[in-house]
Amino acid sequence: MSTVSTASHILGIGAANVDVSGHPHSSPVLRDSNMGQVHTAVGGVTHNILANLALLGAGVQQLSAVGDDLYGRAVLADLRARGIDSQQVAVLPACHTATHLVVLDEQGDMLVAVSDLSIYRQLGPELLTAAQRDIERADWLVCDGSLPEALMAAISRQIAPQKPVLWDPVSTQNARRLRPYLNGLHTVTPNVYELAALTGLPVGDRRQLQLAAQYLLDAGVQAVVVTLGARGCYYCDRAGNSLFRHLPPAKQVRSAVGAGDAFAAGLLWGYCQKSAPTQCLDMALAAGLLATQHLDTVNPHMSLTALQALLRAPAVTSCNR
Repeated sequence: MSTVSTASHILGIGAANVDVSGHPHSSPVLRDSNMGQVHTAVGGVTHNILANLALLGAGVQQLSAVGDDLYGRAVLADLRARGIDSQQVAVLPACHTATHLVVLDEQGDMLVAVSDLSIYRQLGPELLTAAQRDIERADWLVCDGSLPEALMAAISRQIAPQKPVLWDPVSTQNARRLRPYLNGLHTVTPNVYELAALTGLPVGDRRQLQLAAQYLLDAGVQAVVVTLGARGCYYCDRAGNSLFRHLPPAKQVRSAVGAGDAFAAGLLWGYCQKSAPTQCLDMALAAGLLATQHLDTVNPHMSLTALQALLRAPAVTSCNR
């Protein structure tokens, strides 16, 4: 596979926050203190997608906001260290930096999470006017569900008709907020629960999942990629492609928190290469798998070489329709 062209530039509009994760040593006991590890890192869905893309060699920039506080300074330092252009990250003295607190189970999967993303309410449509030049030079935009609805509407109306936009709903609550703004988006990447929230349809079996994804295509989305955890993903698009695809699962999972973000980054990398859908999905699946092998939300060992090695392992499997 080739490397990402230096002309490829991806602009992210969305969360850059601090992630605090707790990983118990054994099966967690509710309403009690559990011994384990507590890990703090800079995160946020858009930040994580861009950080993975930077490790793969893409040119990336983020539009977001942080508070004038310790966490905010940590976020800005992290962006600089990762090579993510942060010129359009606003520092808002009256707000505190967004924080995401997650408790994992003993297998490394999310048990429960609490997000304080109130700072993003300050991001309005005027952000797009200030960043017009950056938007014009971007090949792709990636957004997440943390954005306020006025900004979501502006992106849907003003940006999506001109630039391909990939949107990660982030949560079921945010997925419901995205419903009115689907038309014109290039790709939406929900998990099964977010797909149900986004469409209001049942997704209990394979056929129902396909019908729900088709609902999004009918609403104006060009491609839908539903992440299915260890079962891989389902892809469909307006060109008529429809397939389930997966890699052999990891033997051990350190943390699954960043898998979805890495998946989206791998997918975008494939898009930037103008690869076929199956190749894009392979890169996405490999990136998601690699993300689970490290406690950090963004695996520092993410690279094209590492992804290619995963794809040389036992064959990826695909099932049309």
